[in-house]
Amino acid sequence: RSAVESDVFIETAEETSAAERTVSRRVGAKQAILIGVRIIMISVGVNMSFYAWISFAPTNAISQHGMDQTAAFTVSLVAQGLIIILLPFMGMLSDKVGRKPMVLTQGILMIVLAFPIAGIVSDAPWTLFVAILLGNVVWACVGSIYSAIVAEQAPTAVRATMVGFVVSLSVAVFGGTAPYLN
Repeated sequence: RSAVESDVFIETAEETSAAERTVSRRVGAKQAILIGVRIIMISVGVNMSFYAWISFAPTNAISQHGMDQTAAFTVSLVAQGLIIILLPFMGMLSDKVGRKPMVLTQGILMIVLAFPIAGIVSDAPWTLFVAILLGNVVWACVGSIYSAIVAEQAPTAVRATMVGFVVSLSVAVFGGTAPYLN
């Protein structure tokens, strides 16, 4: 708040009347609902794949397949490390092909690969590694560009409020129920 504003910003702010600023900050109920629905639709796939394949896969392998705990968490850590390296490249791919194709790719791959990926896992740690790695690649299609996609859905004047509220609600509902998919 104590940062010095640029001359261009000050000139633009002075030119914009108070009435114009007030009108631009209004978002009708219908528009707010549409924004919320779009953000939720995007967040569902991202949250479900994140929590199912990144957070809960090791626990599922331990409890359902009898995998050794240390091995399960180790292969999970290694797979997640590889995805961290992949994320910037997925972002660059999105810059080349666009965000919409990345979102569609993630949605299609999630639908097509959800059960085959889950079927890979046995008591052998390498199976969990392959499953988590594949699930993480699917998640990374949108995980690498999630904040940009969500931020684009709302007008600047209400972006923080809309995105903060809707994403939090989405994570609570869809992220919290992801263990039931495992």
